[in-house]
Amino acid sequence: MAGQSKVADSFILPDQEPYRDVQAKYTVKYPYDPRQSLELLQSIGYAPGADGFLHDAAGAQLAWLARTTAGDDLREKILLISADNWKRAGMNVSTYIIPRQQADDPEYRANFPAMELVRQPADINGTRNVHGRTTSLPENSYKGTGNRSRYFNKDLDDLIDRLFTTISLPDRREVMGQIDHILTTDVPFFMIMYATGTFLVNNRVTNFKSDGPWNSYQWDVK
Repeated sequence: MAGQSKVADSFILPDQEPYRDVQAKYTVKYPYDPRQSLELLQSIGYAPGADGFLHDAAGAQLAWLARTTAGDDLREKILLISADNWKRAGMNVSTYIIPRQQADDPEYRANFPAMELVRQPADINGTRNVHGRTTSLPENSYKGTGNRSRYFNKDLDDLIDRLFTTISLPDRREVMGQIDHILTTDVPFFMIMYATGTFLVNNRVTNFKSDGPWNSYQWDVK
């Protein structure tokens, strides 16, 4: 990423001084280690086959489909790079770019077979998209608003509800840390990178954050 973004180890956005201790306490990290990944897969019965890919005890190849929607050059590139990395590690991952017309079918989008690469917000605002009530299900005609993984965890939902009713900043940070711990322990989805943007800011403006103008209430002019 040439220094333009950081590896997304945490659901909490990086470089926030008040959250450093919270992340050190709660965030579970998974360092890039292909060798350890192979060892873990072998420990549950997978072994390399003659085709270069991993197979289970019954001979079934470790393979799946990863997809994303058309029209986002960055996502398409990340998808192809990720698939290549998985293949190098012994997993035969195929890719599919969803055409725009098909992407507008909510039932199709909700019933992906394995993995779908999407852009979603992180941090406090992003927690609304992982709450159980935002899941696309037949009961709501697949009109959910965020929880694409269909991950349901009452403890997580309770923490998210509490996050938006807690006024004390230290308490909110603690709750956010507990949310991050659940997400980085259970891994209902895995994060790849934080989105970046370009902003032109007068050098007299102070307290501008690198991830955009969301905190304008904290700006000042020197």
